[in-house]
Amino acid sequence: MREYRAVKAGETRTTIEKSVFLAYTRPIADEAEAQAFIRELRDRHADATHVCYGYVADPAGAIHRFSDDGEPSGTAGMPILEVVKNNGLRCSLIAVVRWFGGIKLGAGGLTRAYSGCAAAAVRAAGETVYREADAYEIATDFAGCNKIKKIPSHLLCKIDAIEYNSTVCLQVYGTENLPQAVAEVTAGRATVEHKGKRFVCID
Repeated sequence: MREYRAVKAGETRTTIEKSVFLAYTRPIADEAEAQAFIRELRDRHADATHVCYGYVADPAGAIHRFSDDGEPSGTAGMPILEVVKNNGLRCSLIAVVRWFGGIKLGAGGLTRAYSGCAAAAVRAAGETVYREADAYEIATDFAGCNKIKKIPSHLLCKIDAIEYNSTVCLQVYGTENLPQAVAEVTAGRATVEHKGKRFVCID
């Protein structure tokens, strides 16, 4: 079973030699989501001196980007990206917004500042596990819904949504054996449609 660890959403603020560093952590679905969040940060903090970032945008760790955003080359984006990689994180973004306080830190000082802020942000936010599972849409009645909810978690990983109408519709994630379990607990009075495989947060 494939799975990966991603950072949880959070933010931390640090002041170093009168410069303010605001670090954001975000789990991301793909590179487009990462870039959208970075644009949002630049709009939100239009008065900031720099918005630097590093991210890994896929479960395999093959897609990764970083930006120094005007800081000396190699002093901001790469140290942030290394924090993502060294923590074994996937589909994760760290962005550090800096407001210059008037005291230059030098290349070494900048590298330590960005790396330290990124690492502190990950520790503060924590991590979560995403596991590959089969996505299903299940249609049943109210009694069948209650029985499906009791299917063990090693078969039914997560119930994402339930819509109650004349027929109860469940959006769920589980294993390839889940349809058989649903058929057994509902005595065949439920329909199960496979919607493909997806990574889902299991925490």
